[in-house]
Amino acid sequence: MISSLIRRLALFTTSHRITILADDSKKTFIVKWATPEAWLMLALVSQSILSSIVRRHASPLFLLFCAPFSYFTLCLVLNRTIVEITNRTLSVRHRPLPWPGNKSIPIDD
Repeated sequence: MISSLIRRLALFTTSHRITILADDSKKTFIVKWATPEAWLMLALVSQSILSSIVRRHASPLFLLFCAPFSYFTLCLVLNRTIVEITNRTLSVRHRPLPWPGNKSIPIDD
């Protein structure tokens, strides 16, 4: 009974972030990175960058720190991980913004 409840809760919490597509030749899992926390981070980063630019106090060091953090935050909001299994390969891709870890490996029979 408890394991059944845990399975149902797990499906409920992940169902909006994971999409499964399947046909005869392949199975695809799409995992959205976006979470409410990522949207909050995007709002905070955007606000701090815009306010520093408007006040004209944007130091090069501040912008140097904010550039990678902003890219990371954009990736959290926009990206998806696509895991695709075909008869011959297992591939992992991160899209639409580039992110390390894209890989495709052959599956030995």
